Amino acid sequence: MNKVIKLLAISLLISYQLNIENVMGQTKEKVKVAFSKAGPEEKYKLYTRLFLTEDPGIECVDMSGLSPAGAVGLLEGCSGLVLTGGNDVDPNLYQKKDQTGRCGVIDYTRDTLEIALIKKALEKGMPVFAICRGAQLLNVVEGGSLFIDIPGDLPNAVIHRNDQPEGASHDIELVPGSWLNTVVKSGRGQVNSYHHQGVERLAGPFTPWARAADGLIEAYGWKNPENKSLLIAVQWHPERMTANKLFSGLLAKKWIEAVYIYGVKK
Repeated sequence: MNKVIKLLAISLLISYQLNIENVMGQTKEKVKVAFSKAGPEEKYKLYTRLFLTEDPGIECVDMSGLSPAGAVGLLEGCSGLVLTGGNDVDPNLYQKKDQTGRCGVIDYTRDTLEIALIKKALEKGMPVFAICRGAQLLNVVEGGSLFIDIPGDLPNAVIHRNDQPEGASHDIELVPGSWLNTVVKSGRGQVNSYHHQGVERLAGPFTPWARAADGLIEAYGWKNPENKSLLIAVQWHPERMTANKLFSGLLAKKWIEAVYIYGVKK
């Protein structure tokens, strides 16, 4: 009986992979992926490098510097949106205006642009990959809130940021049965960490996929993923974790597969 189950699982896996390859083969033009900010600084170019490493055939479109209307118009021709890391999110967006002084640099222009991109991507049912600030802003747009400053707001917090170029690092525990747990086939892992803000109250449409030892949400996705494109939101920086493929390249690869599927359907 076990052999039969194993053979069936292998057969389903092969069938899935063939379907993905067939979908990719149907796409005659390069699939376009929008990046909320992909330059000009070298640290932002790491984001496109991560995804191009997994699939050199995609076309990366940098939305930074555009007007919200111009970016939304350009997004119409894309099949996926990557929300990259960066400055603190404006506390006015999650009812903590009085705590603005506890934030670092706030880029109001970037917030406005990316909010427009998020709303349009979700409206279109587009695959979204949100990283660090991107995961925070996405949560806020959907009605969640953030810790203004983790060391001051979260008792017994693990170290989520230091002054080293490689950042801090810490363990995460994956939620059993979550999409992330199923994909990486592990209940725990280690990730890098560069942030002092994080998800406080998770927005209603989402569910946690992983947490740090202090309880801080490190990854999340759709609570009800049926009939929705893949959404991956992580607090760590996969573009700086090229040696740890489970929590970087593998996630990028799975997400790109969803982008191709969306590209054929739209």
